[in-house]
Amino acid sequence: FPLTTGDRLFVTVTNASAVDMDEKSSFFGAFLIS
Repeated sequence: FPLTTGDRLFVTVTNASAVDMDEKSSFFGAFLIS
């Protein structure tokens, strides 16, 4: 599935203290398994 300008991804984390809100510090990957 291609992402285009304006698309948004949302993530849910179980331990918010493990996430650094600095945009250069936390990375998430998205995978499509079919």
